Amino acid sequence: MKVRKENVKSVACRMPMVFAGIVLSASTVEARVVLPHVLSDGMVLQQQTDVRLRGKATPGCKVEVTGSWDGAKAVSEVANDSLWCVTVSTPKAGGPYEIVISDGDGVPAVIRDVLIGEVWFCAGQSNMEMPMRGFDRQPLRGTNDIIARSRESTKIRVFTPDSKRVFHNKS
Repeated sequence: MKVRKENVKSVACRMPMVFAGIVLSASTVEARVVLPHVLSDGMVLQQQTDVRLRGKATPGCKVEVTGSWDGAKAVSEVANDSLWCVTVSTPKAGGPYEIVISDGDGVPAVIRDVLIGEVWFCAGQSNMEMPMRGFDRQPLRGTNDIIARSRESTKIRVFTPDSKRVFHNKS
């Protein structure tokens, strides 16, 4: 089969337009509601207090947050910098619950398996990264017994952030 020069040239001229069309259409498809990593499945919220939940969405739209523990809706308008923040009241300890976050235009984000209870933050240096079993040649006394006696119903969750992540303060 012979290929004529004008056909090859015609296809070559159209390729940049096809590529540009793919790039432009892909750039308009993005998540409507974006949540920080700490707002995720399996998280724990402090009981009987007001908790602020925040994220990013399309500027100007309204974000609606609903907790399954009471069905109350908290609404926030998204600022020009794409940030939103709502305050929700949490019940006494319990769960698991779900939190639905929607901008009203698209598939809502759902955070599943949320527990309400006591939240403890522990911070320190590298020794804070020690696992329950201890480090090599540095075992921890009694941890095997504690683990063996623990029950499935003991709801303890641990969140370990990426130690290499850089956090920016945007108060």
